[in-house]
Amino acid sequence: MKKLIFIFTVFAAFTFASCGGSNTKEGDGTSTTNTNEETKKNTDDEKKKEADIALTNYENKTIGFTILVPKAGKVLADGEFGYTNSQVLSGGMFEVNVSVNPAVGEVNSVDDYKKDLGNMMAKNITKAEKTEGGFMAINEQGPLLTVYHRTGKVQAKVSVPKKMKALAEKIAMSLKSAK
Repeated sequence: MKKLIFIFTVFAAFTFASCGGSNTKEGDGTSTTNTNEETKKNTDDEKKKEADIALTNYENKTIGFTILVPKAGKVLADGEFGYTNSQVLSGGMFEVNVSVNPAVGEVNSVDDYKKDLGNMMAKNITKAEKTEGGFMAINEQGPLLTVYHRTGKVQAKVSVPKKMKALAEKIAMSLKSAK
């Protein structure tokens, strides 16, 4: 019994020591108003940086296409089955993701294209239209927006935060099939 009491006493002492024994916290004199203003300023700065994403032209001879991609993006895949470029945005929570793959099957109308995208889990298409040489659709899901563009024998998928819709459309519509 003495051993058990000793073990509980030691355990209690370690628990108390790890808690620090004090519940007081000293402040640094700043107010939440200053913190909120700094957060808003940082958010505005991040939006400006994201809007100024530099693009560069990329050519893939294996699949047969050209497309604009983020210049600072990292190539995640580049082969005969697909190409993926990703630029992580400030904060690391979102990215500009550009993927191009060979197109599969026949698509002859906007309805066919929407059905084809539905098979790929694009279930919330808010816009779909015929483009010069292909089809374009926008799928919105939560805070993300994905622009699809199919032309010739290739299809692009550009995923971004919703606030970057214009950039996503620009990238997706830059897709050109070389075959």
